Amino acid sequence: MVPPAGSKSVQGYDLQTATNVYGPFLFTVLLHPLLSSTANKAETGTVRIVWCASHAPDLFGPPGGVTFVPNNVDVEGGERRMEMIKEDWKGGPSYAQSKAADIILATETAKRWAGDGIISTSLNPGNLRTELVRDRSWFEKFVAGWLNHPAEMGAWTELYAGWSPDITPKLNGCYVIPWGRVGRYNEDLEKAVKEGKGEKLWKVCDEIVEKFM
Repeated sequence: MVPPAGSKSVQGYDLQTATNVYGPFLFTVLLHPLLSSTANKAETGTVRIVWCASHAPDLFGPPGGVTFVPNNVDVEGGERRMEMIKEDWKGGPSYAQSKAADIILATETAKRWAGDGIISTSLNPGNLRTELVRDRSWFEKFVAGWLNHPAEMGAWTELYAGWSPDITPKLNGCYVIPWGRVGRYNEDLEKAVKEGKGEKLWKVCDEIVEKFM
């Protein structure tokens, strides 16, 4: 979370986007055949994908959750990819965008793979005392330690998203909030999803990871 400004993945992408979006997307797509075949044999609603998001998009995410490089702009050999937002506030907006992307991809995955019997959800694990703040200032670490909750409480949210019988196929694409409840993400993201942002984001991610398939 919020690494030093300018941090890149080995492939040259913004580190937060690569870690929180492109990597999980590639892993999920590669697992799709196995998930689909398992869903054919498993109890209904038990094969799930859980995308770990955050409340960051509610605080400082860009309009619409995710912004893109225009199609007529060449980036690194002509690739189209999620725009690397100017990293003010130590990369905060870039982090928020990556987590908004996880929420959008969760809904798009639910739409695409529901027919295979796969449930896709996203979640906000909550504000937790973890090593995610290791690159922040001492003051920010102090405030985070004072305000945040024990890390194991985040596991409650994740376990609920992954295994609770409350989440049925009717709730495919839902958003889970602390400490294990079905909630809602913000209206701006809801609008983006309804307007097809998920389809565009999927296409961009697919183009990025294609060479690693």
